Amino acid sequence: MSTYSRRASSPPFQRTRLPHVATSPSQVSPVETDRTPARRDRSRFIDVIGIFLFCLAMHLPWLGLPPLAGTEAHRVFPARDMLQTGHIWVPMLYGKPFATKPPLHHWLIAAAERITGRGTVFVWRLPSALDGALLAGLCCVFGGRWFGRKAGIISGFCAAGMITLWGQWQVADLDATNSLAAAIAAFCGIELLVNCPVHTWPWVLASTIGVLATLMAKGPSGITIILGVWIWAAIQCVRDQRAQTNDGPSTPARVGSFLAGFVLPLVIGFAVFGLFLWVAKRSLDSMGFPPDLRGLKEASKRLNVSSRLILKSFLLIPTQLLLFSLPVSLAIPFVFNREVRRHWSTPERRVAFALAASVLIGLAICVINGMDNPRYAYVTLPPLCPLAGAVAVAAAREKRAGDWLRGAIAVSAIAMVAAAAVLSVGAWRLPQFRIVLITSVVLAVAIAVWVMFRVRWDWRSAWALPPLIFLTSVSFSLQRAEDRTKTSGFQTAKVIRDRVGYGATIAAAGEVTSKPETFYYANAKVNFFYDDFSPARVPAGTWVILDAIEHQRWLAVPGVRLEKDQWLCRNGKTDYYLAWYAGCR
Repeated sequence: MSTYSRRASSPPFQRTRLPHVATSPSQVSPVETDRTPARRDRSRFIDVIGIFLFCLAMHLPWLGLPPLAGTEAHRVFPARDMLQTGHIWVPMLYGKPFATKPPLHHWLIAAAERITGRGTVFVWRLPSALDGALLAGLCCVFGGRWFGRKAGIISGFCAAGMITLWGQWQVADLDATNSLAAAIAAFCGIELLVNCPVHTWPWVLASTIGVLATLMAKGPSGITIILGVWIWAAIQCVRDQRAQTNDGPSTPARVGSFLAGFVLPLVIGFAVFGLFLWVAKRSLDSMGFPPDLRGLKEASKRLNVSSRLILKSFLLIPTQLLLFSLPVSLAIPFVFNREVRRHWSTPERRVAFALAASVLIGLAICVINGMDNPRYAYVTLPPLCPLAGAVAVAAAREKRAGDWLRGAIAVSAIAMVAAAAVLSVGAWRLPQFRIVLITSVVLAVAIAVWVMFRVRWDWRSAWALPPLIFLTSVSFSLQRAEDRTKTSGFQTAKVIRDRVGYGATIAAAGEVTSKPETFYYANAKVNFFYDDFSPARVPAGTWVILDAIEHQRWLAVPGVRLEKDQWLCRNGKTDYYLAWYAGCR
């Protein structure tokens, strides 16, 4: 195919104001010229649906396997409280406000339970699995729009195969919702701010919805990748205005698109978010609770950064994220490869640089904030997927770059097999699934060997990678199920049931905020003290669960009688004790 055939036949940019290189019909692929726009759109729709179903097939079978663990219960039980009480504006945990995060994902969990009519672990995790599948489909849509159908398919499979994101898609936590919302805002922002489409209002509306959904899912801490897009767009506006270049959209058009794409989503998103905060405060007032500032305290604590924390974050966040997202993250250095770039048209080159720059700027924002947990920065990774699709298609047209592409395919196959084998060892403690683990690893090895044999002559053997992704996801899901079973409060609940029986009332504070699922699996009623947990406030004749500090404080009170006092468990760095509070002499 000619170097310019892709440029002339690229449908995504026919709606832009950019000129295209004229080519003769003989230079254009018959597959592309013979297709009408309706057939092309139908083909892309089939691609998106296929990737969406592929992701669901990867994750749905395992959603209900492990019990609730981590911070899942912080989303699930407030969502169930919303269904029972009708108070939807403030998340409530065992009758007390627990507003550490905005309620968007709580609403999704509540909607899933209301629609299905069932309150199960599978149902509670279903919104995250759907969000993950939608995110992969979104990468397919925009990768195809910007770089062609083949790039779109590769983009979707890159998202489906990014092991780093799989953990988000199999839990009832809010990260999958936040990643999807931020990706919508970021991709629409790139289309609006970089390509300057003729009809701007649909993109402004979609970007605004993405910004608002991000704020309602995780607050301002979830918009790092959106800020990365905006900052890069501002830099481009300044550069174009200074250079007065005619390469691409005119400077007034670009400045106008930037103002519309930046100001409106930002103003509308934060205005609606501020309205939500006001409504939430009114709701707390009506229930007789003071304002719950847990979320603000948590955010301010994370913003109180030092140079030492920034250095630690610099060494931790970019390195781990770029390693965790291999081989997709290899697309970033390929953007600066001359052999790859010369197969992109001007609009494609602009979008590719915007994708790479927004990821790097987003990571820089995470470092400046002193982020100490790589999981919080996963939201910056989805733009790598359409970028990888663009790089793969361009590299396949260049001999030297094609050699690198074949090497990346071989490394990916080896990495998938190695990951499947290591994860299978971690999941070996699940005896009922050992046949499944052995079968998946053997099939993965066979496919990888075939890829290694074929990739030397034809890079199209990369289409064997999706089955490898699927087989690796089996080992990942089972290993994660085994790990979450160990870290869940499910095991502690067994001890509590043996000691206190079913339906007993337990007074607690730290254990509720640490592992709320403990009381759910123990079938116990909870008297949750979220401000002052002292013997003076707890009625005598009550079971209590105390963390190490609370235990020492209670024993230091003169006359306090803690009977049947025994060590219960260790959650993180804190020990917990179960005791019968007989009163104070």
